[in-house]
Amino acid sequence: MRITRLFALFVLTAAGLISLAARPPQDAPSAEDMAAMAEMMRLAQPGPEHAELAKYVGAWTGESSIFMAPGAPSMKQASSASCRLVLDGRFLQMESAGDFMGQPFGSMGMFGFDRRNEVWTTVGFDTLGTYWVSGSGPRDDEGVIRMHGRDDSPTGSQVYYFEIDFISDDEFTSSVFFTEQGPQTYDPPFKMVETRYTRK
Repeated sequence: MRITRLFALFVLTAAGLISLAARPPQDAPSAEDMAAMAEMMRLAQPGPEHAELAKYVGAWTGESSIFMAPGAPSMKQASSASCRLVLDGRFLQMESAGDFMGQPFGSMGMFGFDRRNEVWTTVGFDTLGTYWVSGSGPRDDEGVIRMHGRDDSPTGSQVYYFEIDFISDDEFTSSVFFTEQGPQTYDPPFKMVETRYTRK
């Protein structure tokens, strides 16, 4: 029985070697393939937009204007934030802490720039839920970055966009607008919160 098994293994091994030998040699990468690979590697590296994000590393003081409904008076909330570059300068990570309606509130966001599609990107988390939100979009002619996103859940959908305005190296604003919240639609979009950050 042992000899039979060894013979079977020999036959399978030999068949495999013959099969490999019968395959045509692999073609060397073409010039087009090499150029495409070089471009892919170039776009994987941080670019000028990431150098811009690097300007906002540091500690910040935030003042938020929060609106509970369109046309409602704003509530003011103070917060503090810190920003740092992560993943070899590809993303700016921002962590903030403050109060929301008398309760401690924290958030964490990541900002980046997708060089493949030439859009700004963001993903965010906070202590008001166990889910995340994200968005992407271009910078407009006035210099405002507008990143659109959508969140779907069993209780309904939310369609929103984030606006980031880098006013100077020491000041920027971050706002959230909603165009849909469940069955409710907004025209014009409803600005729920605007936070102005100043460098400490």
